[in-house]
Amino acid sequence: MEAKAYKGRTQIFYSMLELLSDYKTHNAIEISERLEIGLRSVSRYIDAIEACGYELEHIFGRGGGIRLIESNAAKFSILTHAQRNKLVDLLSKDNTAESKELLTILNLI
Repeated sequence: MEAKAYKGRTQIFYSMLELLSDYKTHNAIEISERLEIGLRSVSRYIDAIEACGYELEHIFGRGGGIRLIESNAAKFSILTHAQRNKLVDLLSKDNTAESKELLTILNLI
């Protein structure tokens, strides 16, 4: 049996944002399977995404799901998750005030 790689909360959060960034409708089961998390966790991450100021459209009924509203385009980071992690790692090694400020900003996006 193959062991699953651990995914941290931040990685799942950004993975869900990346998934939703295509502005298509995704249902909870699809998100759950793609991110390898439970349905309840999908709901929690949706709440977290909305709490961060992203607007989601909830579509109910057959063929429904959620989608990121296109007005969020400016809020969505152009960095991939891997690029963001590399920046965080590099900035964490530098103790200058500028690096600490950049880390703070990166943690907000």
